[in-house]
Amino acid sequence: MTKATKAQQQAVLKRLDKFSRFTDSSIGIPFTKFQIGADAVFGLLPVVGDAFDAIYKANTRNTRLLRNYLEKQLAVEPPPPPFPWKILIGLSILFGVVAAGVMLVF
Repeated sequence: MTKATKAQQQAVLKRLDKFSRFTDSSIGIPFTKFQIGADAVFGLLPVVGDAFDAIYKANTRNTRLLRNYLEKQLAVEPPPPPFPWKILIGLSILFGVVAAGVMLVF
């Protein structure tokens, strides 16, 4: 992974965390330890909550983010394992020794 890609991923994650806090827990309820987000406030206002959901399309965005992530993971195939030359050579030597021993016995 290149430094640019890693920096881009970190920037996206930071934006997602910030938006998540804004929509889920950005407003503290006085005299309690509870927090609500802007999404809950928008939902209380007639028309505004539904309008926010219709415009933002959170599920579609989440699906797109997950799809992009998985497509990138699938596009990066791990390199094939190296050919086991040492095992092949070792087995060849072992087979040669066994074959030579069998020839000497018969």
